[in-house]
Amino acid sequence: MSQYVTIGFFLFIGCGEKRDPFPYASESDEASESSDGGDETPPADCVDTWNLVADEVVIQPEVCIAWSPPSAEGMTWYEAASIEDGEAGSCGNDCPDGAGYCATLNLDGRTDWRLPSFNELKDAALSRPDIPDVDGKLWSRKSGQGSTSNAWVVDLGQPGIWLELDKEDSGIGVRCVSDS
Repeated sequence: MSQYVTIGFFLFIGCGEKRDPFPYASESDEASESSDGGDETPPADCVDTWNLVADEVVIQPEVCIAWSPPSAEGMTWYEAASIEDGEAGSCGNDCPDGAGYCATLNLDGRTDWRLPSFNELKDAALSRPDIPDVDGKLWSRKSGQGSTSNAWVVDLGQPGIWLELDKEDSGIGVRCVSDS
């Protein structure tokens, strides 16, 4: 007489809750500021897919963040980050001292460009953006965990891969973000 064992597997697939719209309040993965409960209407160019608008600017769906085209050349984190970017990214004693690349941009009528947070870059990469020039490492404003002389970089074309690099590395590109 033989015995049979039946094992059942169940797979539940569901939709998660829709994320709160930008902005991320801090670099912390644990905390984000809640919205004020207002009924804000997303901009007309914020649709369900990555949307290319004027001046090669793309709008990320769900969070409605504008992304600049990639910088033409690589640069150090110090050239890319403004003083405000550095402070928002916990630069400690290793902060930039200038306006930064993003602060100089005027694209699609936007002048509030800044370096993306580490979370914004990770989320964008994980969404697998269908945008021009997606490959290449990009600076975030977040300083490294082990050393503030490092900063986090993400490659939008390689979801799930991010690393800390020396802020003096001049071969890293920049894509700036705008909240307006």
